[in-house]
Amino acid sequence: MSSRQKRKLDRTEELLIPSASRGAQRPHLLIDDQVADNLRTVHRTTTVYYPPPPSEIQLHEDHPKKLSEYGPAMDFSAVPTNAEIACFMAAYGLDEEEVSNEHEEGRQKTFATLEHDRTLREWSGQLQKFLDELLRLEGLRGANREVCPLCNPVSVAKPEYRCTDCFGGRLICHGCCLRAHQDHPLHRVQRWNGQFFEKITLQALGLVVQLGHRHGEACASPLLGPRASLVIHTNGFHPVTLLFCGCSNIGAAGDRTQQLLCRELYSASLTDLTTFCTFRVLEAFHGLTLQSKITAYDYYMTLQALTDISGLGQHYDRLKPFLRVIREWRFLKLLKRSGRGHVPDGVQNLKAGDLCLRCPACPRPRVNLPDNWDTVSDDLRYMYLLILAIDANFRLKRRAVSNDARDPGLISGAAYFAPDEEYRAHILQYADQEDISTCTGFAAMAHANTKFSKGYATTGIGLVLCARHGFIQPTGVGDLQKGKRYCTMDYIAISALKHFGPHGDPMYSYDIACQWAINLRRRIAEDKFPDHLKIDLPVGRDLRFVIPKYHFWGHTGDDHNKYSLNLVPGVGRTDGEEVERNWWRHDATAASTREMGPGSRHNTLEDHFHWSNFTKLVGLGKLLGKRLKTALLGFTVHDRLFNEFSAGVDSAYTTSWTEQILAYEKDDSLPDPYHVESSGLTEREIKVQLAAKEDQEVSQGRPSLHQVSPLNMLVELLEIEELKRRFHQKYPIVNKELMTLATDIFDRRAAIRRRTQTICKIQAIYMPPVAQLVAAQLPVVADALKRKENERRRRAHVSSHSSGNPASANEERAVNVPPEHVPLFLPSEVPTDHADGLLPQLRSMESALREGQMRNALDKLRVHLHIKTRLASFKARQVRHQKENMKAREQLETNDMKIRTFKEKYRGARAAKLRIDGPGQWEHEWRHLADNDVRGLRDFDPLLTAENDALPRRQVVTEGSRIKWHLGTFNSEAGGLGGMNEAIRGEWLRARARPLRYKEEIVIVTEEQRRTIVTLYVEASEWAQRASIRDPDCPVLREGLAAYAAEQAARLRGLAAHFKRLWQGLSNVQASTSADEGQENELESGTMLYAFAGEDSDDEGGAGGGAVSEYK
Repeated sequence: MSSRQKRKLDRTEELLIPSASRGAQRPHLLIDDQVADNLRTVHRTTTVYYPPPPSEIQLHEDHPKKLSEYGPAMDFSAVPTNAEIACFMAAYGLDEEEVSNEHEEGRQKTFATLEHDRTLREWSGQLQKFLDELLRLEGLRGANREVCPLCNPVSVAKPEYRCTDCFGGRLICHGCCLRAHQDHPLHRVQRWNGQFFEKITLQALGLVVQLGHRHGEACASPLLGPRASLVIHTNGFHPVTLLFCGCSNIGAAGDRTQQLLCRELYSASLTDLTTFCTFRVLEAFHGLTLQSKITAYDYYMTLQALTDISGLGQHYDRLKPFLRVIREWRFLKLLKRSGRGHVPDGVQNLKAGDLCLRCPACPRPRVNLPDNWDTVSDDLRYMYLLILAIDANFRLKRRAVSNDARDPGLISGAAYFAPDEEYRAHILQYADQEDISTCTGFAAMAHANTKFSKGYATTGIGLVLCARHGFIQPTGVGDLQKGKRYCTMDYIAISALKHFGPHGDPMYSYDIACQWAINLRRRIAEDKFPDHLKIDLPVGRDLRFVIPKYHFWGHTGDDHNKYSLNLVPGVGRTDGEEVERNWWRHDATAASTREMGPGSRHNTLEDHFHWSNFTKLVGLGKLLGKRLKTALLGFTVHDRLFNEFSAGVDSAYTTSWTEQILAYEKDDSLPDPYHVESSGLTEREIKVQLAAKEDQEVSQGRPSLHQVSPLNMLVELLEIEELKRRFHQKYPIVNKELMTLATDIFDRRAAIRRRTQTICKIQAIYMPPVAQLVAAQLPVVADALKRKENERRRRAHVSSHSSGNPASANEERAVNVPPEHVPLFLPSEVPTDHADGLLPQLRSMESALREGQMRNALDKLRVHLHIKTRLASFKARQVRHQKENMKAREQLETNDMKIRTFKEKYRGARAAKLRIDGPGQWEHEWRHLADNDVRGLRDFDPLLTAENDALPRRQVVTEGSRIKWHLGTFNSEAGGLGGMNEAIRGEWLRARARPLRYKEEIVIVTEEQRRTIVTLYVEASEWAQRASIRDPDCPVLREGLAAYAAEQAARLRGLAAHFKRLWQGLSNVQASTSADEGQENELESGTMLYAFAGEDSDDEGGAGGGAVSEYK
């Protein structure tokens, strides 16, 4: 359990013990409850504290004082930390409660009995009071039924009406109700019928809404609107009688649509003026759907329930008009936020990407980069590195319903999706393209043409965003037709890059970059590729490709280090997984967009993309501040660890290794210094080698004791050992209840017994002492099994009795020992006092076989840990239904069983080799495998967690806190460093990379902060200029244009000032900019079965829920 969890579960109470004398000081009983790691036991510590005498100020419960006014400072040297907190709380009167008898000192209680919400408990004790008040409100509330409180004393009508939306809900008369709601025609009114309040509309009471005139003005020639007019508001549906202006003021009032819009009513049609939505309901739904992803249908049904949940009243079927208005509203708001209303003919002359919200922290020439940015020295070029991340999502698909003619898009290419016609024409040229990955470790493309494509017009989307901040790029989104095809990803990758203009060194992050990058230049140069997207990509290492950190370890190629974000210089702490964190925002929209037409789906997704970028924008302040703090702490920690590591390595080696890595960073065609060559024979090769040696000895005249050679006997014993290991993994407990259900147990036991009986006869020839050892060991095994069974029954409250004399019992147990528990006694298990009776070469042969077992077990363990990570990721992202979930869980359980099997195989083989050869140099290569070492890519390291617990919150070093050994097969024949030259080199280079990546991160984040401030001020200046670009004839419109532009400019300047305040404490950080480049390594899982370095999952520039109200 982390210290943060313990702090949340700690419960500190204070008990004030009454004193015999009023003037005497009251001792404080400080009780500290600590929840144990098992989350079931609470340990209590009690401390009695006598506070110093107070000063002249008297203490009262209703008059809290400052802690300094209590007198001299306390000495907390003998008081626990939680007790200090209790004293502070007592001084401020924050938590003072009596401790009941059940909380006596030393008494333990379970986690379930802890008090979690005292306020809720107090409320539950007064349920009847709250319920009575709710019921009291259903009546008249004691109102006078004879006199209206508003028109008294001239009231002639009895008060019968009340409004549920007006504060107070007074009972008033008919006339006062109409007068009070002239400006509130969408309030809900109720009438007292003598027994209860029943719903009634303001229209039924005679309320009429006049349009085209100011409040209080009468129209000389009003025009009655349609009688079926219905207004959809946040509190339900409202039939309303509308009067349009038809007098001489119609020129200023405008046409009927303009009159409605002036009163913030949005008509669902330009001709059939019967359905209207208020701006408030549109804003409410828009905010809810962006944040919670609620569908328009669900929101509409909620409004219908608010109007008449019983279904006894009139039913209104206005869903289609409501959906149409929502779609139009989304587009209008997008145009408004993008400033198109401030540009003459801005709505008609939309260019690619004009409606997008760009990332202010990414490098953009002529916006936030200095004039001489392209002449910066090579050691600082990474400051202006542009990293774009690419990925595909197979959930955001669309069924084969509707078409472009029935459902056209309102925009095409002006926002985030690529232009429809151009993109579709490009895709059609590659109808038969099949992209199959040859990278055996990553099979995302292997089933590209079978990824749930039946019945779907679109099988998902491909997307490009900035890898460091998560902003979706203009025209960087495209529909997928059949999986991840190169034609789709090529198009959106280049389309997004073009919006940055001439840029020095772009970098692409893609989970299959090792395949995608191979022929990218050739594919772009083809005649089929669109001419307007053909650009001159940088040559050589000026255009680089990387693989996201989490996905990197799904690849198996030995030459993949050049794609590692941990090992590529100049990327800082970029993890490349921002594109994956982006998907969770949009996956919830799949349920609704799946059933939409092509145009509606594009408009809806682009609206959500824009909202995602907006939340990233307002969250940049915290994001960049957090990253800079993490980088400063990480550099300090890893630089110290690297220096400590280097102190133990000869400087001649480190100098040579540094030269190698610097050369490799300039030319990745050179041998990879990070790669450690694996040496040693596999298990099969060792068997072949030993068999050849035996054949040679026989051919030289060595007599054979049996037709089965010693090697074959050892191989058979090891295979039986493996059968027993797998039996125990599948059936850790075998009892009578299980035996009646699992016939597989009988088959497995029969196979083990048959093979054991056969090999025992041969074992008696080559290993004569074994028969005596087995006979002596069987009673011991039987006793152990009996005790285990008795313990199991005791726990299950089942009594167990034994009968018979000890001798007969031992004999019975010897006969009934299950075959999986019968000891085999391989040469390593034979005691030393019996070893002389064995064939001399058996122990050396087993030692060689055990080494092959260890190598094979580790290889299999790595594979199945990779599989575990991929299965877990697939289940979380793709599996949704119960049947598929069950299958996925079964696959995970089966894979976990294999992981446990290979873990035990390695441990058993190592223990056997240790018994044969004893401690030695071989232990440097084959180290102890602890449970903490066997982890998947995203499993937490308990040791690393324990180190982080000592750090303040949000100052956790997320990776590489300790230098660890690679649990692999190193070249023991290499010279120097005790035969571990290559292993130490790889580890040293990775240790060197960590502080260098953190140093780069400090420089990059500092530059990103500068670019963000500059961009915000530049865009604020653009908004200020927009106020006067368009000069309409209407003065009211001109005033609105100026007001909105001024508001947007002020907001951007306010964000810049807010960010400056957040970064103020870190603004004086001057990072070193030396050219000592290096690479960063991964969060090394335990014994380095894996290495994965990803930033904290909460490291994303998202904003809180308060951002909705600012989204105008």
